[in-house]
Amino acid sequence: FPRLHHTAGSFTCVTASHSGASWSTPSNINLGTATYGHRAVLFGGKVLMSGGYTSTYIDNVVSYTYGGSWSTVDSSPEFGNRMFHAMVVFKNKLFVVGGFNGGYLRDVWTSLDGTNWEKIIGTAGWSARAWSAHQGIVQWRDQLWLVGGHNGNTAYNDVWMSPDGVEWTQTNNNAFTGRIGAAVIGLKDKLFYIGGSTTLAGGTFVNTVYSTSDGVQWSTVTPASSTFSARKDVMVAVSGGSAYIMGGQTSSDYVNDIWATADFQSFTQVTSSATWSKRSQSALVAGLNGLHFVIGKNVMVQEK
Repeated sequence: FPRLHHTAGSFTCVTASHSGASWSTPSNINLGTATYGHRAVLFGGKVLMSGGYTSTYIDNVVSYTYGGSWSTVDSSPEFGNRMFHAMVVFKNKLFVVGGFNGGYLRDVWTSLDGTNWEKIIGTAGWSARAWSAHQGIVQWRDQLWLVGGHNGNTAYNDVWMSPDGVEWTQTNNNAFTGRIGAAVIGLKDKLFYIGGSTTLAGGTFVNTVYSTSDGVQWSTVTPASSTFSARKDVMVAVSGGSAYIMGGQTSSDYVNDIWATADFQSFTQVTSSATWSKRSQSALVAGLNGLHFVIGKNVMVQEK
């Protein structure tokens, strides 16, 4: 199945894999500086990564081509420094949305190449927010969907959609129980909202999954088999018709297990302990040369 790419929280490596079970570290891929809260996407045949935090907020955009090395796309993008933002590819454009840089943000930026950026919204209709999990905005049914997020104190439970990143329509202002560190993903004909915790400091960790087939009505998915443990800040990606849930933070530890599901009802544990170290607040990318990539302090690549 296509390669998954993960950018690791507070790590400087990238790892890659085809199956999720066996991972390796490509040569010339060390990021150099430990970071977390960054975002990564597959764009133009490359992995593009933006933002994050080391001892300060990061404002660059870098790219990686499999078999090559990291290079700087934009050392000082117009959207500035930020972490826990959303970064998504939609209609052949890059979008950077919201996040945190000492204060919570509600802006939207777009680019055709990762170098030249245009601010299309300075103050969006939705509240300023960030997403500490892998992603808070996804492309689904030819729309951008913004789901949940938080402002440090409030865990949002609203849902918004947009055909262009400019005009946003709220589809539900109370879709589910608000949580921090939940992840959203589109799989087949549904959106899924996965895991999280009740407070920024932890609170109650959950493995609850909500789903919707229209973006308006949301309901709890009842698993028919053993599933992943309660956690927040997971990495999730779709590959080969299945979703892969990786890593995150539980109430007692960070984890590096991997689960696969085609419907969020039946789950298969791919591995209880991946070869990359336990981590959360990282990024995961699927599809470059059929590999999955975990990117951060070190980068892991899933082998064929």
